[in-house]
Amino acid sequence: MKRIFQSIVLLGAIFALAFSSVSPAQAQGTSLSLVKVTWSSSGIIFIFNFEGNLSKSELTGSVKTNSGDEYPLYCWKLDDHTLRCTSSKKMAGQGDIAISLAGRVFSAKAPNERPEARSYSCPQEGYAVGVYDYYLSDASVERWTLFIFVTANEQIDMDYYANDFAVFLQYYRSPLTVDRWTMISFRCETEP
Repeated sequence: MKRIFQSIVLLGAIFALAFSSVSPAQAQGTSLSLVKVTWSSSGIIFIFNFEGNLSKSELTGSVKTNSGDEYPLYCWKLDDHTLRCTSSKKMAGQGDIAISLAGRVFSAKAPNERPEARSYSCPQEGYAVGVYDYYLSDASVERWTLFIFVTANEQIDMDYYANDFAVFLQYYRSPLTVDRWTMISFRCETEP
């Protein structure tokens, strides 16, 4: 009888350990809160505030949509209290999402994608010139002028080039990323 009782206690302890839902972050008393969800040209951006310690393994998670699609979530520390995480922009506009990170689940709405780009043309061969403000993850703004060679009356999607430049800017200013960008002005210039 004593052996049966010990076996039951041992099995109970194994089940308790196997199905425990306390993550290392929760066990160490780390607090984590979702602050912001935005769309960017590189994917959906999630900003979290945290207090305490997060291990490297806790800086990956997942995002699940209402349709059941699941996307990986990659995070890094911007400073001692802020996490920046990115996931696929394929979930843009899909409504409610569940974000799993460090043993916690957060709910949010997936932001909509950037509106359809406008098409521009210039009356003669030369350059299409777009001036853009790029808003970076450190809350700074950088203004850049893009020159694109065009033929007469060619339809050009300047936002396509601005998006490509945003990707370049993220590598140029690593580890900062571009949260969003806005066209300030557009003009046409002929070759000198």
